[in-house]
Amino acid sequence: MSLWATTAVKAAFSESAWAIALRPENGGAHENLGLVYAREGKRDEALAEFERALEIEPARPVLHFHAYLILASQNRMAEGIAHLEQAVRAAPGEVEGLSALAWVLATEPDAKFREGRRAVVLAERAASLT
Repeated sequence: MSLWATTAVKAAFSESAWAIALRPENGGAHENLGLVYAREGKRDEALAEFERALEIEPARPVLHFHAYLILASQNRMAEGIAHLEQAVRAAPGEVEGLSALAWVLATEPDAKFREGRRAVVLAERAASLT
């Protein structure tokens, strides 16, 4: 990692931590801190921040997607897919959530998580919204 990138990550961490200290109910600051942790490979810390942000802003689908990515990287697919399901429930008209869930249900290597027919329905719904 370059010096600039290292400095930028440290600055992002400091700014996010400072924002949380000023206003602990700032969901965006928790999201940003989670992204910093994820960038640093600190998955458990990242997931904790995304989950804290979801406590504050449960209707933000992107937070569920962030949590899904962390959980999937830890091979915790059932928990990750549950987050994608929650994203779709929180915002049923969001193309990104529908598409992400459709993709996972169509392509997940573990057969117990694949739902091809449902994936097609979700993808068609997403396509109809674009």
